[in-house]
Amino acid sequence: MLTSCKILNRDQIKLLAIITMTFNHISHVLMTPGSVLAEVFEDIGYFTAMTMCFFLAEGYRYTRSKKAYAQRLLVFALISQIPYVLAVGFFQLNVLFTLLACFLIFCVMDSSLSKLQKNCSWQDWSSLPWSVTGRSSWPSLRSSLRKTKALPAARRLYTGSWRHSSGS
Repeated sequence: MLTSCKILNRDQIKLLAIITMTFNHISHVLMTPGSVLAEVFEDIGYFTAMTMCFFLAEGYRYTRSKKAYAQRLLVFALISQIPYVLAVGFFQLNVLFTLLACFLIFCVMDSSLSKLQKNCSWQDWSSLPWSVTGRSSWPSLRSSLRKTKALPAARRLYTGSWRHSSGS
């Protein structure tokens, strides 16, 4: 008999993601780059990007109105842009814009345009949103170990794609 073992619910996972994101932001804004503590805080914060991608996919699947969902993403992306620019000190779009782009990719993939998939040589469509989000959410990856091991491992974990791909 198989029993379900549920450790955390959706809201608890989101709270954990907020906490880990706070560690990441503390590292980027208040700590000396390259210090051991800054690296630890930054690494802890990587949980957030993957969690956001997961809940974006869940939101896309279960939302009643994809248009309203996209509008909410856009509104919060715009609202959070000013504090984001003030915190980082230069203009760069925040991760909510990236998530909105991924949401729109889901919409295109799910629409009649997804018929293009049948004629396209690239068959790993499940990794497209991860590729966009993963590459833009982690722009400050300094360690070659993170670039060569962490990103591909996370991509494989969240997309279920275990075959080797050189583009990761």
